[in-house]
Amino acid sequence: LIELDEQSVAFGGDDCFITIWNWNQDIVKYKCFAHPGSVISLSMSHPYIYSMGGDSRIRVWKQE
Repeated sequence: LIELDEQSVAFGGDDCFITIWNWNQDIVKYKCFAHPGSVISLSMSHPYIYSMGGDSRIRVWKQE
């Protein structure tokens, strides 16, 4: 779980997706397939999100 801004967080899990959720509006803002295995770890260095998956790969995502 990483905080993207004062309203949104990103998280990954066993469903192979990264989800960006706005807790103020209680909505999913974005959901994308990230890895063919679980999303094990997320980190951020603005404007990039880095994910590590059960497939032993690291992927880089740019926030827009």
